[in-house]
Amino acid sequence: MGPMQPPKPPFDFALSLDKLARVEPVRFDLKFGESLVQIGRAVAQIQANFGRVVQPLVAGFAEMFKDRERAEAVHAASWIPHPTTPLHAIEPDMPAHQIDALLAAHYRDNWPEVRAAMSQSVQATAIDAEAKATFEEALAAHDAGLYRSVVRLLFPEIERVARETVYGGSRKDVSGRRPKNNAGLADFREALMSELPVGVVLDTPFALSLVEKLYGHLYSYVPEDEAGLAVFERDPVPNRHASQHGYVTYSSAQNAINMLAMADFMFHVIMSANAYMDRLEAEAKAVDGTAATPRS
Repeated sequence: MGPMQPPKPPFDFALSLDKLARVEPVRFDLKFGESLVQIGRAVAQIQANFGRVVQPLVAGFAEMFKDRERAEAVHAASWIPHPTTPLHAIEPDMPAHQIDALLAAHYRDNWPEVRAAMSQSVQATAIDAEAKATFEEALAAHDAGLYRSVVRLLFPEIERVARETVYGGSRKDVSGRRPKNNAGLADFREALMSELPVGVVLDTPFALSLVEKLYGHLYSYVPEDEAGLAVFERDPVPNRHASQHGYVTYSSAQNAINMLAMADFMFHVIMSANAYMDRLEAEAKAVDGTAATPRS
């Protein structure tokens, strides 16, 4: 059997949320997993009460949950799911080591197609030219086998994009009692879990799984004790704190692929949140006839 092929163009990098009929009031105000259960119950209740009238709405939620089990199996094998991941070849009950070997071979044997798809995805976002150029340099670094460079390059760029958009140019997170540096995107991550409408959060492939990884791992603080550090050393998904302070060396092809996939997701979700915030500001300005309050 020849090498597995990734999905072919045109790639579908965004879920269609037209079926959801602007369900933006639905918010995740519980832990992410608990919220999924809550949404599932609500959909079942709506379906029972209104039948075919709400079939498009139910279909929209079904689309969000599509391939979730396979994506979770990819996570369990320490890879980040991405539109280039061959989910069709993965079953939820496959052993993690088998999925790991399958994905390692897939990304090695099909890198030119994967590279083109990742580039296309990021170029299609509303991020600025600097971020797009930086992502292209990260892809070039992977081409050259400079895997640790991919990780060290993209974390600062994600933070720059967030600062220039959702943080309105500020270096500080002022949501708590004391202003603090927003390099860890703490309040943005919290907003994804409990503040932003579900349509904003989920309008990206595999968001149900990736938001959990973002919240629980990507920007987590790395403990100083050996046992705590070992947890991050064993996880091939890079951690910002471990990478930028040199606590863990991320030098493998898997580290780099995971970073590229996560950066692609982060660029999409940051710009989706920014567009939503811009719309709120414009609506507020239209209502009261005054200039929108600058973000801080």
